[in-house]
Amino acid sequence: MKIGVLGAGISGLSVARLLNSFHDVEILELNENIGGIARTKDIDGIPYHITGGHCFNSKYPEVLDFVFNQILPKENWHFTKRNAKIEFKGQVVSYPIELSINQIFNQSPDLAIKIVKDFLATEVGNIEYQNLEEWFIGKFGNTLAQEYFLPYNTKIWNKPLKEISYEWVEDKLPKPDKDKFISSLFKNEVDDMSHYCFYYPKNNHLNPFINALGLNLNIITNYQVKSI
Repeated sequence: MKIGVLGAGISGLSVARLLNSFHDVEILELNENIGGIARTKDIDGIPYHITGGHCFNSKYPEVLDFVFNQILPKENWHFTKRNAKIEFKGQVVSYPIELSINQIFNQSPDLAIKIVKDFLATEVGNIEYQNLEEWFIGKFGNTLAQEYFLPYNTKIWNKPLKEISYEWVEDKLPKPDKDKFISSLFKNEVDDMSHYCFYYPKNNHLNPFINALGLNLNIITNYQVKSI
């Protein structure tokens, strides 16, 4: 069977690698390079993530096995804890932002109080949302959604969040329960949520992993798909 994959991002390259042993797989990529938004760019000898930060981790042993045993051996990776910061309303606060409300309070107490009230009023349990915008409001409250999550994610995805499904994001973004959120108001809460630790290539560049993922695959770059 011949299979066509549209896009040589991480997902396209991964599915192509998994199918390549059994089928004739061809990847069509619009850009000159593979890797999609995960690809890093060298600027004055320093690698930058142009669209969001990308690293590697998984709770699934079979995914870890696939990467470490078939793509890039584990000894080529650093294992580190997340230490990320956000510029929010003119100040630098720790990420995840929902555990840093005490930092926001120091400069914008009224805003911090609104964030807390809205967060504590959110519903818990398995709730069906219509789109990603509803998910952010439902999970973090209207104030934090409007002030941070909605503008940031609209910028990242370059698309109205009402047109994006929320289902993929459940295990991707850190989301504290209300007890952890309240605890963070009084102390610097330990970040142990989604992706609080991760792997990153030892050469401090993600592109060797991307290139290894695409090795020996039939990839046609600079190809614009106009119809299917």
